[in-house]
Amino acid sequence: MFKGTVMLLATLVSSAFSVNASEEVSFLIPSKSVATNISASDISIRLGQKLVQLDKTLLQARQVYFDLSNSDTVNQETLANLDDLVSLDLALRGVSEYLKRNWSLYNQDILNAHGPVVHQNFKDLVSKSGQLRKNISNICRVLGSSLKETSVNKNCSFTPSEDFFIAANAVSNEIFNIH
Repeated sequence: MFKGTVMLLATLVSSAFSVNASEEVSFLIPSKSVATNISASDISIRLGQKLVQLDKTLLQARQVYFDLSNSDTVNQETLANLDDLVSLDLALRGVSEYLKRNWSLYNQDILNAHGPVVHQNFKDLVSKSGQLRKNISNICRVLGSSLKETSVNKNCSFTPSEDFFIAANAVSNEIFNIH
């Protein structure tokens, strides 16, 4: 396992959660109840900034996946990030579905209302968000399979002693205010 992968995973989670283009998408979607006063060049700049950040995050995800796929073992520190990555995977699934749905419903409206540059930026945003989600899913799969490969202590027998029962009784009495 490469030393920087643990830190890269933590940075990846933070970076991926911060790429949120929902406000920009809301400007693009036709709405009868909300009037937007943002120009095509402004929305293009904002989407461009999101795409740059998304490209960096996607590069990190690909690097982590490459490192994990090509390492012989995964250390415990790396496995500690699995819960965060699973949460990120679920969040990115929702974002990806949201973007794909709006793309399929409104891509022609966006082209007509905002022009080809904004249309292409939105298309790239949808595509790269899907790629990031897939990379995070793959990282989760690799870490999950590594977790299954770790040895499990099967000797889980426990025989309580008299001291254990005395201590457990004292703690219970203190917690439940029993005198």
